[in-house]
Parts: sequence; C-alpha cells; structure tokens
Amino acid sequence: EVLVLEDKLPEVPKLLNVAVNGTASASSVGWNGVPSRLIDGNVGPYWSSQSCYHSKNTGNNEVSIALPGWEAGVKYPVTAVNVYNRGDTCCDQRIDQATLYVDDVQCGQIKFSEGKTKYTFNCEGAEGSKVTLKHSGQYINICE
Repeated sequence: EVLVLEDKLPEVPKLLNVAVNGTASASSVGWNGVPSRLIDGNVGPYWSSQSCYHSKNTGNNEVSIALPGWEAGVKYPVTAVNVYNRGDTCCDQRIDQATLYVDDVQCGQIKFSEGKTKYTFNCEGAEGSKVTLKHSGQYINICE
C-alpha cells in the first residue's frame, strides 16, 4: 500500500466559469461586434479593446451563451452570472433594463449605474443550459 499525503491541498475555486467553453450567439450583430467576444476572456470595457459584443438596434435584441453539453441536454446549476458593460460614456447607459435569464428563469434586470462596468446576478442555482440577455428598444453592448 502506498499513501501520498499532502498537508497543503491546492485551492479549488468555489465557482467555475462554464460559459467560456460554451457557444455564443445573437439575434443581430452590428459594427463587427461578434458574439464570440462574450466568452473570449477579455473584459476590457472599451470598444477600442475589441472585447465587446454589439447588436443592431432591431427593437428586440438578445444574446445567448449555450453552455457546454447543451445539445445533449446537460443543465448546470447557475449560481451567479457576471455581465460586463461597455464603459465608453457614449454607450454605457444602453444596458439599462436589459434582463438576464437562465433558460426561462429570470435572474434579474440591469439597473444602470454610471461608471459601473460589472453587474453580478445571483441566479440561486437555477438549472439551465443557456444564459440569455434580452433587451427591448435598445442596443446590447456587453464586453463579457
């Protein structure tokens, strides 16, 4: 018998970002702000950082991330979702009133706050295979 003992175990993160291995899609794309920027790991809040998704102003916009395994029906308990807003003062307010869903469960609605680029939603373990941000009457500009 062989035992390997370690008194200092590696720290395991409490939350795991499963979105990074998902598939991003959107109802529209404007100014070459492709949906893959939503899961590229770059949270730079300015358009010049080429990290932001941009929709067209079609009236009803949505952007989604299908989580890994969605095609096989895999569902994840979603504890929290971070949405990184665009920081350019021309456009940062556009995110106001956008609504976040895990599948069909609403996790929250963004209340715009000047200068704030990160909005965190507690989804309380809602089970789902897709995370979606919906917005009516305005562009969607988010940077992760």
